[in-house]
Amino acid sequence: MVGGLYCLHCNARLKSRGARCWDCGWASNYDPWTRRRELVQGVGIALVSLVMAIAVTAFVVEFIRPNL
Repeated sequence: MVGGLYCLHCNARLKSRGARCWDCGWASNYDPWTRRRELVQGVGIALVSLVMAIAVTAFVVEFIRPNL
């Protein structure tokens, strides 16, 4: 199975990276570099969301809350 893309569920050969299996509908397995990149992107999105939530909270506390 080295050197090709295979379905995680039924081990059928896949045509391209990210393709879905024609037999069972599951996604292909990715190489470790792709998994690592997806993990970094997920953590990055979570951190950006956290920073934005803190910024919005600070804005509300500083500018909107005193006027109420």
